Amino acid sequence: MKVEIDTLQDLMRLRKVTVAKLSEGTGISEDTIRRRMKDKDWRMSEVDKLVKVLDIPKNCVYVIFFEPVLEANSSEVTE
Repeated sequence: MKVEIDTLQDLMRLRKVTVAKLSEGTGISEDTIRRRMKDKDWRMSEVDKLVKVLDIPKNCVYVIFFEPVLEANSSEVTE
């Protein structure tokens, strides 16, 4: 069975990791994690920590962290 992982929430659900656990593992506050998940405005240092803690495959990093930002920016340009 193949599982589609398009968002950080998908990956967290798959790995059974809560925001609290993610905060503990990365040192990023729970509020910051929730805010970044909402606005998709991750810092590279945060992405690096999340990749290590969640063991995110390299081929998923772009889809999870950068594709949503690029899609949002491209829709702003065309409006």
